[in-house]
Amino acid sequence: MNKGGEGINSKPDFTASKQVLIHGATPSERQQFDRLNKMHSFFNSGGKTNAPELMKTFGVSDRTIWRMFEILIDDWGMPLVHDKKLKKSYYSHTVSDFPGRMATEGDIFTLMLANGALRECVTDEQRMIVSKTFRKIADNYQDAISFDFDYLDNCVSFCDTAKSIFEPNLLQLLLRCIAKRRKLRIRYDTPHQKPVYRTIDSYHLRKVDADWLLFVYDYYRNKVIRLALPRIHEVEELDETFIRPIGFRVENFLKGAFGTYAGEETYPVIVRVTKREAHRIREKIWPCQKKLVELPDGSVELHMELSSLMDVHPWILSFDGQAAPVAPFELQTMFENANRNGMSLLQKIQMEQRQK
Repeated sequence: MNKGGEGINSKPDFTASKQVLIHGATPSERQQFDRLNKMHSFFNSGGKTNAPELMKTFGVSDRTIWRMFEILIDDWGMPLVHDKKLKKSYYSHTVSDFPGRMATEGDIFTLMLANGALRECVTDEQRMIVSKTFRKIADNYQDAISFDFDYLDNCVSFCDTAKSIFEPNLLQLLLRCIAKRRKLRIRYDTPHQKPVYRTIDSYHLRKVDADWLLFVYDYYRNKVIRLALPRIHEVEELDETFIRPIGFRVENFLKGAFGTYAGEETYPVIVRVTKREAHRIREKIWPCQKKLVELPDGSVELHMELSSLMDVHPWILSFDGQAAPVAPFELQTMFENANRNGMSLLQKIQMEQRQK
């Protein structure tokens, strides 16, 4: 260890040191890391001590203390020095970052789950980048933990019915501009309308089922709106930056939404689901759910308070006749029209088939 510095007569106090719980580590690993963590916090706060005092504090041998000194210096790169004259050890200066911490199997499995979930959200090219990054992080821990990547990949999977198709590298560009608060110039293609060029401030990216949405301040409409990534084209990153509103949270923007459409009204919504499909309702907590009422015949009624009916309407239709709106009247009308339109389309298809 390095020489130098002046010692002081002080008794080490480790009671206020920050402790870290390591899930998945063995008891001996937890204990060793706990000691190292306490020593680091003590030295980094200006404390000075020596091996005999630490032996008494932790109840370990001289050899264990010197081994921990080596870990602090050689493995963690801490500025620990020893004053031979006063027989005290201390940090020559404070450090701002906590040293690398032990990784456990629990850490790796958590990374694996995040890796698997994110890979299902992106394109094949982006998926390769995500997997490469995951392996790079996990490789740092393989001296202590051994496992089979391919085996783990076959243990857990994530799947969407469909995937959004959008321009390559758009996700990374948007994330960078959100982080750096850079304005963007884009062309946005709304279905059945002429494309519009917009200048936007990007606030938040959100994945809802198979859809990627970008919440932005739109200078074309002068308000916060949501954009679908597949409709964003000709993206230009501008030199200008923007100030994100203090306290903006997408959860507040979507308050009262069943999915991604929020409005300014308040609708007390009641949906009845038959006994055959009632289990699908019981097995989840639904957006803006107020209560779930069990009916004598085994069916259920889901009560919600929504600000828009746009998302809940197609959701009811997905039950294939096993669900229907009880309230409000507006939702019942939408339901009736959808069934009528569906029957009209079916009759048209059947007529075309008979004419062949």
